[in-house]
Amino acid sequence: MMKRILMIMLVLLICVSAGMAEGEHKGGRDDGSMNLLNEGNALMNGDGVAQDYEAAMQRLLAADEAGNKKAARYVGLLYAQGLGVEQDYALAASWYEKGVGAGDLTSGYYLGLLYKQGLGVAQDYGKAAEYFASVAASENKSATGVVDAGVELAQLYEQGLGVEQNLDRALELYREAAEYDNEAAATALERLNAE
Repeated sequence: MMKRILMIMLVLLICVSAGMAEGEHKGGRDDGSMNLLNEGNALMNGDGVAQDYEAAMQRLLAADEAGNKKAARYVGLLYAQGLGVEQDYALAASWYEKGVGAGDLTSGYYLGLLYKQGLGVAQDYGKAAEYFASVAASENKSATGVVDAGVELAQLYEQGLGVEQNLDRALELYREAAEYDNEAAATALERLNAE
């Protein structure tokens, strides 16, 4: 009887531990997905290892499968740039959409660029503006794409593409980006102040 109780307790402990690990995975704690992401990035960029886009893709897909919210962005980049795979903007867009759905800000920036340029998706300045505005609103200005999204949004306001033309709003966005040493914003401010 005691053996049976110990066995049941052991099974319960294993189930609870597995449930906790699953909860950590869903909550974003590192369960190996971050290691896979880092390995994929190293292979993609040739950081400390030989550059290998196909191996990078394998690691990034595994990181995505393991629940890493940033992995979709990097898979999208490989498709957008045609690195180790045939260039496919539509597939890039679908991966960026997945990243946005997972809460990755930078995926929204890249998706906005595709909508602005009409690559892999129908050109839609309004959608581009929505994505750029969402990313630019982040308080985390050090996150990749956040300041650049503000510049992209400023350009849309300056030109009246997808939003009503508003030079005051464009200047405000350019000034904010220039505070973070964004060269494109500084150049735009010089140009607009000279007019």
